[in-house]
Amino acid sequence: MLFLAFTGRAMLADEMGLGKTVQTISACKLLRETSGVSKVLIVCPTSLKSEWEEQITRDEQEINGILRPDVIILDEAQRIKNWRTKTASAVKRLRSDYAFVLTGTPIENRNE
Repeated sequence: MLFLAFTGRAMLADEMGLGKTVQTISACKLLRETSGVSKVLIVCPTSLKSEWEEQITRDEQEINGILRPDVIILDEAQRIKNWRTKTASAVKRLRSDYAFVLTGTPIENRNE
């Protein structure tokens, strides 16, 4: 959580079930308290939407508010492994001071 919050742009790659969602929410909460972060955009597959909603309680209205997030979270980042896809193109156009990329699946080490 501290690594995510204070690195600015970071990847949290861990196996399923080890708390990537909770760690990321905690990092965002810490950023809100220390850096004034107030808006977060989460980009994830539809199947994970309920997981995020379940983990986020009182912050839900803020996160669903005006889109111009201070933090962008890309869950299941292996979905953008191919930079030529529509999803990858859309993600590359998003702007924020902080970006967290989460994955439970290895991504090949290749720059394209």
